[in-house]
Amino acid sequence: MAQEETETTKPHFDPNIKKRRRRRKRKRGKNSHKNNERYPSVLLPHQRRILTPPLNYPKSSTKPKNPHVRSKEFPSQNKISKELQKLPIDIVKNIYSALGGQPSRITTEDRLFQLCAKALKQDSRVTTLVKDLHHRDRQALSILLHCGGMIHNSSILEELIISLGGQSKDWEKTMLLLERKGLIAKTNEQNGHFFYIVPSILLPFLVHSLQDELRLPLFSHEDLKELEKREFEPSFHFSITTLLTYIDQHPLRLTQQALISKSDKDALDSFFTQIWDSQSDIFNLHIEFLMQHGLVVYKDNGLRTNDPVIEEWYTLSPFEQGRLILSKLEKDFPLIEWLFWVLEQAGDQWIAEQPLQALYRRWRKGDEWRDAFHTETWSSPLSIKESTAFAPLIAQGLVDIGFWGSEKFYRLSSRTKALLKNSNKEDFEEFYLTPSFDIAAPAGLSHEKLYQIGHFADLISCDRLNSYKITEYSIEQALKKGWRRDQILSFLKKNSQIGLPENVEDTIRGWIGTQGDMEVFEATILSIHKSQIKKFESTRSYKPFIAHRFTPGLYAIDPSRKEDFIALLAKDGFQTSSSIREPLPTLENIKSRSILQEQLIEANEAQKELLEMQSTLEVDKNDFQSIESKKKKRNKKKNPNRGKGTRQICEDAIALKQSLQVTYVTKNEEIIKVTLLPERIATTSTGSQVLVATDQKTEKRLSYNLMQIKNIRLS
Repeated sequence: MAQEETETTKPHFDPNIKKRRRRRKRKRGKNSHKNNERYPSVLLPHQRRILTPPLNYPKSSTKPKNPHVRSKEFPSQNKISKELQKLPIDIVKNIYSALGGQPSRITTEDRLFQLCAKALKQDSRVTTLVKDLHHRDRQALSILLHCGGMIHNSSILEELIISLGGQSKDWEKTMLLLERKGLIAKTNEQNGHFFYIVPSILLPFLVHSLQDELRLPLFSHEDLKELEKREFEPSFHFSITTLLTYIDQHPLRLTQQALISKSDKDALDSFFTQIWDSQSDIFNLHIEFLMQHGLVVYKDNGLRTNDPVIEEWYTLSPFEQGRLILSKLEKDFPLIEWLFWVLEQAGDQWIAEQPLQALYRRWRKGDEWRDAFHTETWSSPLSIKESTAFAPLIAQGLVDIGFWGSEKFYRLSSRTKALLKNSNKEDFEEFYLTPSFDIAAPAGLSHEKLYQIGHFADLISCDRLNSYKITEYSIEQALKKGWRRDQILSFLKKNSQIGLPENVEDTIRGWIGTQGDMEVFEATILSIHKSQIKKFESTRSYKPFIAHRFTPGLYAIDPSRKEDFIALLAKDGFQTSSSIREPLPTLENIKSRSILQEQLIEANEAQKELLEMQSTLEVDKNDFQSIESKKKKRNKKKNPNRGKGTRQICEDAIALKQSLQVTYVTKNEEIIKVTLLPERIATTSTGSQVLVATDQKTEKRLSYNLMQIKNIRLS
């Protein structure tokens, strides 16, 4: 009844409701969010991008379409003004002049910084500045941005000649033009060596305006022929898991030269013939990764699996596993993350070899010269290689190659695409268990489940469906690894598509026999108050100390490391009470569990180094040297009337009937030097003051705007 009464007394629609809502929104102050405070958003591991974007490369094909989006893409006006204050005033004047301003009319530096920052925030001004550049000047600026916005003076000339042809003197003129427009500056010279630098505050605006020049062109054609490859290209996680299972069941013998014996290597290549061949480097990539991260170790004259580290490997998220794999690839092929990022943006399309090689070469040289700049080793120019071979990436199955005529094209392989997905989603949740004790596990099954199947079933073949066979010997090996009878049966019942066949269950029970129903352990038990559980479990530095997690808040720890752990907890604000227990018998391998965590920290630090390369290049204001400021220093000694104003010098020349030596900037921004016979100073209809004078060389009577006279002195 109450509901019916409410509905009947419901007011009619008021057209002023929307207006009142808008007024309420406007009345909300800056601190209104405190009443309904929201926590900052944090990306979960599966939401984070596994790759680091390359330096000064367009992040997307779409440009900001409205001021709200643009405000997120570019710095605020206050930040731009602060960054401009770090530059010499001559460079700021050049930037403002190139954007259409008149710095000579601005009386204070603070006002100049404010107006220049405002001009940079206007998209049309920067876009117009870039569009007005000559095509080759835009190309040269794009190459400088590809190099990171900073490169040695001789190195950039070599790169421009290699990429675009021409001569050094022509490109020196181009760099001079860009410098006069404030788009680049150069540092002080050291024995004839200096660096061209794009002011860091201009980088986001130039990258936005030069998207088409900076982004590599994509290609697709029906006649493009892809190099033959295997039909089955599983993910790294699948091939690593299957290889671990194989080594666990068939340890690899090593020779005195620490090489895998020929018979074992041939048997292994024959088993994995669906994934790689004997001439491929895919196996070398896998085995090196397993050895570097401690997943397999040298033991008893051979390579054997390291179970504690493998258990730790499967507790990592796909993002963390991917970071470890990329860290290994980065050591073998520097800046491979940037290369993968560009190829990933292409999707299923192709990128030609020549522009891709040129881009990678510029990245490498920019990285090397950045280090040289900070270490002040300017006197040894680095040589630029004409080409960079991507053959190792092809041999390792990371990149696909295609041919169209005589040209080569590249794109990411399906194996690498799967690595970069960073997804927890499983294609399959169950495997197939037959009454004949055979297990068929698809490649899309959880990798941890795949490895667990290998504990109690022999691996028979590797393909889209891995084949396993449950035998009495495999069950015995599972018991040695700590599996219990009920655990095996429960695992098979839960994950088999058709459940556990009755004959298989009875046979496994007969093989295992009876086991004790109870086990007794002596351990050091740690309990955490429920208010501190979230803080405790989110701290990775505690993980190596924990041997077992019973429930949230209750853990078993290594007694031998109890004092160190208590000290660490006390340092973080935990107050612990001492308790003494006997250690658990399975904690002897606790140190090996921390191997992956230490290497994961190294991988994250390597990613931070790539991110730091995108940070602002801090250059002291005194280290910059612009061409115009040099000219002013040279002319300072020659011009005794420097302290006088331009108008005063002109009036003195008219009174004394002397000629003037004038350096004049034309409307086309060309600088000319003329000798003038002054007649009078006039004012135009727009209010500009001009000098009416006759050019002695051409004997033409012209007007010269006083604001465009760069230098003037009496003859």
